[in-house]
Amino acid sequence: MAAVGSVGAAAIFSVVAAVPWCALCTKLVRISVAYRTVVKYGTIIARLARDQVAGTVRRRLSPNSGCRLRLFTCMPVEVPRVRIIRNDFSWLRARHPAPLLKSSADLVGTSLVESGVVKADAYMTGVESLPARFQADRYFAHRKEAEWKLDLIERMGLRVVRPALPLEIVARRGPIGRTIVSFGSTVVHTLPTVLAESDVEVVVCEIANDWYEPDATGQADEFLDRVTTSAQRGHHPMVAVAV
Repeated sequence: MAAVGSVGAAAIFSVVAAVPWCALCTKLVRISVAYRTVVKYGTIIARLARDQVAGTVRRRLSPNSGCRLRLFTCMPVEVPRVRIIRNDFSWLRARHPAPLLKSSADLVGTSLVESGVVKADAYMTGVESLPARFQADRYFAHRKEAEWKLDLIERMGLRVVRPALPLEIVARRGPIGRTIVSFGSTVVHTLPTVLAESDVEVVVCEIANDWYEPDATGQADEFLDRVTTSAQRGHHPMVAVAV
């Protein structure tokens, strides 16, 4: 879409230089309609491509296909007829020694507000309660978090960091908080493995039922609960707390 936007801008500038105002209005309308059409059909094409890929994968994994699939992951998954190869981040841990730990805690942000799962005011109230509770001074922002939300979090006295690298690499390289506080996320599975040789404690904040948006599906609650529960079973020490 960036390319489409730049082409549209170039077309507008060329029109401004070459035609009178009444013709310019007509040209701009046509350009706007053309742009919306590209966006609309681009979305449709993307959806069709996704469905096509999903259909191909299902056919390849059918019992009669003879296809043997291996899945490399750190997540606790079980897939019929698929060999699971556990990612224990051995390369990362071998490359970087156990990180230096700082006395203050770190918070890990989430984009649950931006994705429409939880209410913004509930999330912000929950985050505001954490710095004093865990002596946290840093907030690792999710890549999809909105700037307005991060501005408010900075006003809570937290230093907001947008990591240029995956959080697992940032944490392993250190320094990292002796306590890492996160809401339900894949990092509650990855960070305990990445930091296995250290004394870091990962704390998972449970999301109350009244945090969820009215139109959020029950699947979201079930998924986040499953992520937290499976992480607690698989990693020690890990603590789940109510916010």
